[in-house]
Amino acid sequence: MEVIRLDAAALTQRQSAFDTLEAALDLPSWWGRNLDALHDCLTEAPRHIALRNRDLLEGTDFGRRLCRVLEEAAEENPLLELTDAPFRILFLCHGNICRSPMAEFVMKDLVEKAGLAERVEIASAATSTEEIGSPVYPPARRKLAEHGIGCSGKTARQMTAGDVETFDLLIGMDAANLRNMRRLWGEAGEGKVFRLMDFTKTPKDVADPWYTRDFEATWQDVSRGCRGLLDWLQAEI
Repeated sequence: MEVIRLDAAALTQRQSAFDTLEAALDLPSWWGRNLDALHDCLTEAPRHIALRNRDLLEGTDFGRRLCRVLEEAAEENPLLELTDAPFRILFLCHGNICRSPMAEFVMKDLVEKAGLAERVEIASAATSTEEIGSPVYPPARRKLAEHGIGCSGKTARQMTAGDVETFDLLIGMDAANLRNMRRLWGEAGEGKVFRLMDFTKTPKDVADPWYTRDFEATWQDVSRGCRGLLDWLQAEI
């Protein structure tokens, strides 16, 4: 069953909520933008709705009413699954064997220690096909291990067209990564595509240790970028 991802930030007011629901749920014309009719629609078909920031709905009268409709429909329809959606981050670099897996596992470690592991999902991918299926490059793996961070089982995979819908943030390591990301995702990636170091006070590329051989410098950049990203997450989610 396809997972329909909704952000409660777009559902707190009637007009924006109805626009969002109409586009996401493919509702029949007879529903007439009516909450009672929405309830009926949701009790008739199998759906999995993953709702992020559900607590935002409690901030408005309309949001509270909509939340009750969703929850009651889920109770009545065993084929309707209503879950809380995690915030999803995808790190990207050229091959997905050095910088982006380092960022993936550093960020997982930080999120775990911050108590956010159940609210944030993290993965990484390549912008190229060159290393698909390869494990994390040994010097990158050793650098993570120096800091007590494992990356067992990780293998490189290429980014896909669907990633832009699955993930909330798409974070490249350098300008070349961003060009490839924007080439694939176009306007759909607007507001989601960033460099890792954009989350620090000194935005720049993370140098590729495949060429520099300086894995310590890459560790320092990745670590600083991930800490900046964690600060942003704690303020936003």
